[in-house]
Amino acid sequence: MRSKGGCGRRVVSATTGVVLVALMSGCGVTPPQNRVAAVASMAPGSWNDSRPARAGIDLAWIRRFGDSQLSALVNESMSRNLDLRVAAEQVRRAEAVARLAGAARKPQLQGQIAGSRTKQRFTGFPIPIGSTTSETYGASLDIGWELDLWGRLRASQSAAVGDLQAQGFEFQAARTSLAAQIAKAWFALGEANDQIRLAQVAIVVREKTA
Repeated sequence: MRSKGGCGRRVVSATTGVVLVALMSGCGVTPPQNRVAAVASMAPGSWNDSRPARAGIDLAWIRRFGDSQLSALVNESMSRNLDLRVAAEQVRRAEAVARLAGAARKPQLQGQIAGSRTKQRFTGFPIPIGSTTSETYGASLDIGWELDLWGRLRASQSAAVGDLQAQGFEFQAARTSLAAQIAKAWFALGEANDQIRLAQVAIVVREKTA
């Protein structure tokens, strides 16, 4: 038996093999106190969403500042930003996929009309005898419906609708983020202009004082 330090580990050797047993002595770390129950008691029993929250992301919040120039800049950025165009196209594609996924659960009807015209010549020696012309027309109507026995089509449609909703929320969030960045830069510009005007006034006052 070997010991390393007064507050360390002990290693026990056996003849049948080597077995390592780590024994923590008085220098062990005390685990922190569990306060999950105390925090859980402070949490409310239910949540109530407000009417604006149920309405989703507010896309017209820039107008509340009452600045026509800021609103014009935001509208211009919405129409010319390439990332927003890509996000809008992803929403349209997700909408098409969701529509096709829903159509797969309905009966499929396919119709086809075909026609052909054949002309055959009869040749003789030394002059041709004549020719005949035949025309053939046909129409077919096929109806098919896949029984969603295991719920595959239903699950596929639900997944497509969920993806559509996610893409729509991402698009709205991108619009809101872009508007917020423009508003932040616009207000920073206004603050910088005010600081310039204050500095100019301060220069005039100091010149008069001098």
